[in-house]
Amino acid sequence: MGKAYVCTCKPDDWRDLKNHKKACPHREQPVEEQLLRWDKMFDGSYKIEEASVMVKTDLNHPNPAIRDFVALRIDDTPHPRTGTKYRVYPLMNLAVAVDDHLLDLTHVLRGKDHLNNTYRQEYLFGYMGWKVPEYIHYGRVSIEDAQLSTSKMAKGIKEGLYTGWDDPQLGTLGAMRRRGIRPEAIRRYWTEVGIKEVDIQFSWKTLFTYNRELVDDGADRYFFVNDPIPLTMGGLDADITARAPLHPDHPERGTRDLKVVKGSNVFLAREDMNGDPKRLRLKDLCNVDVKGDKLVYAGNDLAVLKEGVRIVHWAPADAVEAEVLMTDGTTMKGVAEPSLTKSLGKVVQLERFAFVRVEQVAPAVKCVFTHR
Repeated sequence: MGKAYVCTCKPDDWRDLKNHKKACPHREQPVEEQLLRWDKMFDGSYKIEEASVMVKTDLNHPNPAIRDFVALRIDDTPHPRTGTKYRVYPLMNLAVAVDDHLLDLTHVLRGKDHLNNTYRQEYLFGYMGWKVPEYIHYGRVSIEDAQLSTSKMAKGIKEGLYTGWDDPQLGTLGAMRRRGIRPEAIRRYWTEVGIKEVDIQFSWKTLFTYNRELVDDGADRYFFVNDPIPLTMGGLDADITARAPLHPDHPERGTRDLKVVKGSNVFLAREDMNGDPKRLRLKDLCNVDVKGDKLVYAGNDLAVLKEGVRIVHWAPADAVEAEVLMTDGTTMKGVAEPSLTKSLGKVVQLERFAFVRVEQVAPAVKCVFTHR
């Protein structure tokens, strides 16, 4: 067709000519001469980089990247399947255009960074008389606070920086599944975002909002105490029991009954003891006065909340060891109420902390952070 030519210029010289809108000396050689030079690419007359096939476009195109482009090159590296049977191979634009045609593709979705490749491939479709597919380009997606480079992830896994491809520090689907992010939330997010040519900043906050709407109704509530301090519970005439709802919106699910035995310990988070509070309210249980390393029962009147008394979560003496693997690779260690062991594989809410997915219940409870 006269729409391609074999160029034997040095690559840099050819590139310099087209950047200045000038044709290389081989561009307009007769078709017969081009075919002879083409045969020489196969018989060993030309070595690597001594000859390449170029597709003609428009040397006056305002974008230098669209002006003539390389379609085939010589490569004597043995092929994994065919060995040294072939030495001339198509580059991406020729290969992709032929594949798309042979596969009868009607729509091609690709990042906008491939826009120049689309323009190049349209020349091939035009020359061959093929129906041009509809090209849809989308912008680059950047995701903060997540490692997305597969090579860096693989290196990190090998070096022990990550536990695997589903490490919650990563932005993989496996990591999201492990954290308890529902597929429906991810699907809804991308449906809402749509395909746009502009670059977008992925929003974890929005994804978490969608996921929260899905998991909140089914997530039972439990107490988890990070960095716990054991405090003796005094001032009791008898044992007392907290009847905390499994879910505040679903009383029909029942309660978690947390018993505090007279004279036994309860666990409070170290941070809740900062500032030397004089009085606290143990959630769903009672009010207590803080006396050094002891708590003294101080009734159950909710009016103390109007006085500024803080509500804190707690765990009974028979609490189980528990930890939460965070998205920065750290682990929050503490104790949790025993009934948390009934939620293996489920997403639950650790009150005043976050939603988590329970990954292990024995010998200790291990959870993975989902989101706040």
